[in-house]
Amino acid sequence: MNRTLLKTEVDGYVKDEETGIVINTNYSDYDRYVSQRNQHKEYVKTRQDIASLQSEMVELKRLLLEKTKNV
Repeated sequence: MNRTLLKTEVDGYVKDEETGIVINTNYSDYDRYVSQRNQHKEYVKTRQDIASLQSEMVELKRLLLEKTKNV
């Protein structure tokens, strides 16, 4: 299958003549997008880990207070 790609008015984009799909050929933009997406995933995971640790600390504190009352 031999596709014809047409230049568009915007640099870094071409249009597939057969399907009409506009294709981003600017790889640095894509790499930046992937990097930002991965950073966001790491941020969300870190926030979840912190929330989990906070919950565990509250539980440990409650257990310690309960044990010291019984002594």
